[in-house]
Amino acid sequence: EMLLRSFWLSLQIECADQDVLVVGHGKTVPIWGKILQGWSVERTVDEYERNKPEFASITAYRRKGNNMAPEIDNFAPWKNKK
Repeated sequence: EMLLRSFWLSLQIECADQDVLVVGHGKTVPIWGKILQGWSVERTVDEYERNKPEFASITAYRRKGNNMAPEIDNFAPWKNKK
């Protein structure tokens, strides 16, 4: 979590007012929720257990004022394709 928080701080400083794409492993998705949405440890664990990221899924956040809000959550565009 500390590495992701440090990375987030660097993005805020070095990429202010820019759109940034961050790609990561599925196990980091709940940690981003904790950082960006202020979740407690308990909520972070619960979110991971309840909504485990699909393989190759997309979770997107967009800036809303001074906050980051989830825009897309655990979307797997490949799922249900034939």
